[in-house]
Amino acid sequence: MTDSINTIQASIDGACRKLEETVRDFGISLTKDVSDAERLEEVLLLVQEMEDEAALSGACFMVGAYLGEIIRKKLGGQWVTSADGVTAVQLTNGEKVFSIEKARKFVASPDSDSLMFYMQALLSMK
Repeated sequence: MTDSINTIQASIDGACRKLEETVRDFGISLTKDVSDAERLEEVLLLVQEMEDEAALSGACFMVGAYLGEIIRKKLGGQWVTSADGVTAVQLTNGEKVFSIEKARKFVASPDSDSLMFYMQALLSMK
């Protein structure tokens, strides 16, 4: 189980590094802070404007991973993948956070699925 968790974490860490590198080209700086949620929304909207489904899918994964890392570091927990392939952060209290899915929902409905509100709501439960 630990090897699986380490493998997932390595994948998430790689996605976060790649996102940080990529957004620098847009003039956006990320610091794995709660305030990054607004910049993450901006990134998704910029990629959505490109009308490239593959790029948008990749951006949703990277942004969701980044969002999940911020939450995981604030609340404690580890990344897990369920039998159906869904990756989530399992918090120390046992609750699961589906930040990658949240990023996809944001893209589908940016006006009603704010990443900042999502993060603030989760962190207020601390």
